[in-house]
Amino acid sequence: MDAKGRLKLSASIRRLFKQRYPRPGAGEGVPGKDAFVTSLNGREIKVFPTREWAKVQEWLSARPGDGAGKSDGKRNNRLLANAMHFGKSENIDAQGRVLLPAMIRSSSGISGPVKIQWRIHHLIVMSEADYNAFMKANELTSDDLEYAANLGL
Repeated sequence: MDAKGRLKLSASIRRLFKQRYPRPGAGEGVPGKDAFVTSLNGREIKVFPTREWAKVQEWLSARPGDGAGKSDGKRNNRLLANAMHFGKSENIDAQGRVLLPAMIRSSSGISGPVKIQWRIHHLIVMSEADYNAFMKANELTSDDLEYAANLGL
């Protein structure tokens, strides 16, 4: 992250955004901003392509409590409220940078180097310290490795 709070995306992530989520006028795209930057807890930052965030928002909004514990309308509302509290739509600039909203930068304590992981439809951004603590707390066990082998990994 640079001094102005912009996250520099790698060339491979920029390419992924361009291929999967083209800007309007360059094929199918969602008008407006490229990304929705948010957090659910103020520490772990999530960067969604705008189209994917719209799907998540619609999915959570359309899921009232079902009484079976599979969907909890109140919990969905809390998740959306937190995401919208921290969240902001942003563009990815020509240099592949996306601004992290000031509220998220402040609450996460991120001011320097970060770790980025691509998940199925969004990026996870953590400070190096939080990432290292997460990895240490989630070290793979021999059962995990056996499970991975059974999956063909």
